[in-house]
Amino acid sequence: MIAISLKGGAEPTGLGSITVSRRSNARRRATSRRLDRETAFVAALNAYQQGGNPDALLQAADAVASSERPIAPEHADTISVLTDNLSIIVETYGDAARAVRLWFATMRAPDARRKPRP
Repeated sequence: MIAISLKGGAEPTGLGSITVSRRSNARRRATSRRLDRETAFVAALNAYQQGGNPDALLQAADAVASSERPIAPEHADTISVLTDNLSIIVETYGDAARAVRLWFATMRAPDARRKPRP
């Protein structure tokens, strides 16, 4: 949607200039970029489950870390299963990103891989 305002009066006489507002296009592009990042996160999550690259998932998580957009329940469940923490609350893409980053940080810690001695 483009907003048009006429300068020089309320009636178009052909003598005034027209100012076209592009704010709505900019908002649409920003929304599209945000949705692209969230879609990329879900794609990276699905790819990781199929044996994909963990670095790609971490990069996608970083891209949506500040997102407050609600995440689909099935993706929240996937995060809970992936992190082996069924009590985790994942309501937004930002929550999912933080859970993934925390899980990877825990898994990369030296003590996380050590098996307990009998």
